[in-house]
Amino acid sequence: VPAEELKEEFGKLFDLSLCETDWFVKPAPFDPQRLQVQQQGITALRERMARLAAWLLAQPEQSIALVAHHGVFGHLPGVEMELSNCEVVEASLDTDGWAVQRASGEVMLVIDSASRRITNYFGLELSATVSAIRIVHGKRAAIISERNNEVEVSEHGSAMQPVATVEASGEESTKKPSSKKKLPNIALWTPRARTLLVTGAGLFVVTVLVGVTVYQLNNISKKSGSSRAGATVE
Repeated sequence: VPAEELKEEFGKLFDLSLCETDWFVKPAPFDPQRLQVQQQGITALRERMARLAAWLLAQPEQSIALVAHHGVFGHLPGVEMELSNCEVVEASLDTDGWAVQRASGEVMLVIDSASRRITNYFGLELSATVSAIRIVHGKRAAIISERNNEVEVSEHGSAMQPVATVEASGEESTKKPSSKKKLPNIALWTPRARTLLVTGAGLFVVTVLVGVTVYQLNNISKKSGSSRAGATVE
């Protein structure tokens, strides 16, 4: 959607001054038809993530809520997490880069159902909570990821956390993944979870009511049929 249309509809609610007219026109980091990673798109994505970090650092606020598609968080160096819908992660940002502080559960490397480690376009391994892995990759992937995490913990004595960072200037640091530490949890009941629960409960109630109504109608029909049969005999 062109910036002019966005400003016309949402300009009174949000500051869209940073949106250029063709803000949505950018090279893709991945070609879905050829199933190939495109270096031009990866470079552009890296530059956007660096600009985002620099802009956030320039803001006077100490606490900022960053809302984005899950792919953005998977490409923030120092975060590199796959998030499920409406999942919350607390991260810090300073001149040394990003660092995850808290998540809704223990953070571990993502391993899919084929026992492959999942990476982003930068080639960095993605992490996630077990609930997010279950939602995004399935139950088997969640089990495999948990087992791998248990092995890592037994070998290193601590749970895992992303450690690669990016400098505020956009230059990637040379830090290597090391033993990870366990993150404190955030107690969450996400809007998605609440919606699914309420919807499921609603469908269950409707199903029961329909079943009871059908049962009652059948009984009425049988009684009515019996009455007609008695009247005919007389």
